Amino acid sequence: HVARAIEGGAVYFVTRDDKLLEGADGIFDEFGVVVVSPEGLVDRLDRQRSQDRYEPAVLQGTDLTDELLPATDQDAFVAALLNHGEGERAHLLRAALRSALADRNKSEARVIRDANGDILGGVIRTNDPEVLTIKRLRVRRLDRLADTIARQLVFGQRATAADGGLPRVIVTDPSPSSAVLRALDAEGFSGGSGQWICEVGHGIHVARDLLGKDATAMDAAAYERLNWPAKLIGADLTTFMISIEPSYAERLFEANLADATLFSRDPVLGLSREHVYYRPPGTTRSLAGPARVLWYVKGGKAGHRVGHVRAVSHLLEVVCDRPRTLYNRYARLGVWNQEQVEQAARRTGHAMALRLTDTELLEHPLS
Repeated sequence: HVARAIEGGAVYFVTRDDKLLEGADGIFDEFGVVVVSPEGLVDRLDRQRSQDRYEPAVLQGTDLTDELLPATDQDAFVAALLNHGEGERAHLLRAALRSALADRNKSEARVIRDANGDILGGVIRTNDPEVLTIKRLRVRRLDRLADTIARQLVFGQRATAADGGLPRVIVTDPSPSSAVLRALDAEGFSGGSGQWICEVGHGIHVARDLLGKDATAMDAAAYERLNWPAKLIGADLTTFMISIEPSYAERLFEANLADATLFSRDPVLGLSREHVYYRPPGTTRSLAGPARVLWYVKGGKAGHRVGHVRAVSHLLEVVCDRPRTLYNRYARLGVWNQEQVEQAARRTGHAMALRLTDTELLEHPLS
């Protein structure tokens, strides 16, 4: 039964067999299948249901590292990222890896590792003047971090293309991880069956030139998300400025501030593509998505004496509800604890949650 679960790509194997449960760690380490009791599964799903796993895309400040794969770690790459569920052959993945390592001028293999040096995700890619081609894009099956790392890896390919001035990313992996498939869809890649494509925009454009004279704010927001990092003007896409304490900024999106602290950031929050910021509901009644948010990180604090605009985000939605409801829904995406959320709701009984994505640090912060 375990073999069939592995072959079928199952995430969970549910059983009351004590011997199987005793061997759960070994099965997970070897094959990435979580062996769990029925009540254990209910507990896991209940926690995941109330916490959005998809989450500004930085590795800095967390315990995870993004690095080039040394040739000596080929076996570790294959062992960690071979797609057993799709029946992938180890020699085919190893051949793709060797090809990339043999041509360092045009190709590279990169991995994400945890604090112990174990490989959690990886990418094999090549580039030319017109396209960044992703030959393999994989995430190890991890109960807590798989989807978070997949979103980060997929978005990271778009960011790499943008940095290199390339207009397009094509993923040609014949056996991508299931978490990667979900991330490709969430990050606006189109296609399927071994080829997924996203366009990479550049510069600032007038909305009517690209979308027509009747373009709405929603049209502009959708375009910017699908063609990141391009920006549009002239479509009434509102921009709000919100102030934030440095301690919250470092945990949500500001890796440079986090690097100056003693403790590393939580990996789910540090790698997140979405996050949530809470406010009292009466402070800005006009807040609504879609919109942009400029983040003003306050000054006057140790290590951050001068306030600056440090980042810009897309505001997806604004939700007002009872504080406990909001906290249970967004706990893993925000930095406030339940007591702080309840404090924001002290006057009205409700708090406001801002759900944001595509947070982009400014290369030159604005005073």
